[in-house]
Amino acid sequence: MEICRSEELDRRRGLTSELDEMWSYVRSKANPRWLWHAIDHHTGKVLAYVFGQRKDEVFLRLQELLKPFGITKFYTDGWGAYERHLDAEQHRVGKENTQKIEVLWYLPEYKIVIISITYANMSLSQNIERASNSAQDL
Repeated sequence: MEICRSEELDRRRGLTSELDEMWSYVRSKANPRWLWHAIDHHTGKVLAYVFGQRKDEVFLRLQELLKPFGITKFYTDGWGAYERHLDAEQHRVGKENTQKIEVLWYLPEYKIVIISITYANMSLSQNIERASNSAQDL
């Protein structure tokens, strides 16, 4: 798995991207953590990702990270946030164009990275929450 470097941006203007969201959890399924990610449709390189809930504002954070890439076409599974926030002329819904991103979850090396990042993200969130609660008790 490779992440695009900023110096590659100029060469990659006008690319197409697959977007997807997947969930994982640490300790409890009652508190899922969603990974929203984007890959280059042709190479499969990870362009950007964010963690959060399955809500529009989290997708908007991902969309902001993707702006420098100048993406001209987005392929998705049609989740509502994509429909609401992507330009209809640039957005294509369907499994035929999201095969790379859907297959990633089944690759052991990708799954290990995602689970590790999810666990680290959850631990950080829990530490921040504990610190916030401790500060309120003062």
